[in-house]
Amino acid sequence: MIEKNYKEEARKLRQLRCAISKSLPIENSLIPLDLLLEAAMGNDLSNHSVKSLFISLSHSNMGLRYYFQQLIDSNLLEINKSEEDKRIKMVIPSDLLKKKLQEISQNVHDIYN
Repeated sequence: MIEKNYKEEARKLRQLRCAISKSLPIENSLIPLDLLLEAAMGNDLSNHSVKSLFISLSHSNMGLRYYFQQLIDSNLLEINKSEEDKRIKMVIPSDLLKKKLQEISQNVHDIYN
């Protein structure tokens, strides 16, 4: 019974990984996915600054910067200046990212139901 269950779960997880890969540019690294999810969730009910986003993840600064710029260029993340302090750059999930996350969520629903 365990043999069948773990194989079925592995199949579902592979489907999930494929669904994520089709919707988001994660390539062979999970760093872009971590950046996107953390940016989408925000920081204490507000958006992350670039600095707080990078600090919240356990990846190297160089690895984060590379993928972060790709996500900006792909229009999945946006940068806006903070209302309180114009020197601080805030990371905003784009409408495109929100749409892609909804697509993935629907795929998860289809896979697990």
